[in-house]
Amino acid sequence: MKLLVVTTYDELIRNGYFITLNDYFSKQPAIKEVAFGIENLWDHNLFFDIYHFQWPECIFHWEEPSLEQIDALDKRLHQIKKYAKIVITIHNEYPHYRNSENFQKLYNLVIENSDLVVHMGRFSKQVFDIRYPFIPSVIIPHHNYQNFRRLFSKNAARRKLGIPEDKILFVTVGRIRHPEEANLLLRAFMQFKHPQKYLMVLHGDLSLGHYRISRLFKRIFIAFHVHIKWINHYVNDDMMQLYLCASDILIIPRFKPLNSGNLILGFNFGKVVVGPDYGNVGEILKDTGNPIFDPCNMESVLHAFDQAIALLYQNKGESNFAYAMQNWSIEQVGAAYVECYKRIMNQ
Repeated sequence: MKLLVVTTYDELIRNGYFITLNDYFSKQPAIKEVAFGIENLWDHNLFFDIYHFQWPECIFHWEEPSLEQIDALDKRLHQIKKYAKIVITIHNEYPHYRNSENFQKLYNLVIENSDLVVHMGRFSKQVFDIRYPFIPSVIIPHHNYQNFRRLFSKNAARRKLGIPEDKILFVTVGRIRHPEEANLLLRAFMQFKHPQKYLMVLHGDLSLGHYRISRLFKRIFIAFHVHIKWINHYVNDDMMQLYLCASDILIIPRFKPLNSGNLILGFNFGKVVVGPDYGNVGEILKDTGNPIFDPCNMESVLHAFDQAIALLYQNKGESNFAYAMQNWSIEQVGAAYVECYKRIMNQ
């Protein structure tokens, strides 16, 4: 079969999710060709057997589409359906903090034209099965990242970074998308009473600089800079691995995340993971015995931090690592995708 994974080339190069998938698919005898790129979706001279969508918004390079663009995509999908099958993996309910009418139309259009909807957990499947009851759906979890490895012991990583060995190092990875996420993180950490606490924020770009976080939090940040390191620039994979190896606990400072690659990343590095009780994120954390919180309730967040430290001393991170290796290997996840492709092609 010929497979097109509908995402940008940039994602293929920098996103471990696609790097790992591409490596697996490229080695499968059943897949004669695997391609990426938005341009391939629109090329009428290229024909694939499976068109596998991920984030619908990436079709228009992450910008909100116009009604004319949505109409053009509608026509293109109807052409594709004459000779191919369409699959979508649900990563988000809608684009983060951009739940506009046009984005809703875009998501509905792609999902309603799909022959199969793939979910990463029970929560997602239950929600979308109600919205789209006539579209077949399955659960295939998020796979482990092959491009990240635990290359250093925690103590070795801390020596390289100059972080004292006695610190309890909390880390958060990925873009801080909105001031409410920054405020949640800083409020919680400032109120958290632990003498050895240390927070490292690796959000990977300059987007936060465009937000006007209140002067209060700027003052707090400056006053407590000994306990917080906010890295407000891109962190390459090598440094990311070093920071993660040095850490103890990974925080997901989101409000309503459906999924999170950072949860997988935390498990892959053998960390205790703390996150909101929402979506597949909350579901997985509860299933595996990791702390959850209500992001609108500060006592809940602080209690989750206390639980995380208790679990740290119970070696919970290593049990998370074992769980990920047993349940989320690319061999398991990739094989499930290939079987789904085969099944819908034979329908």
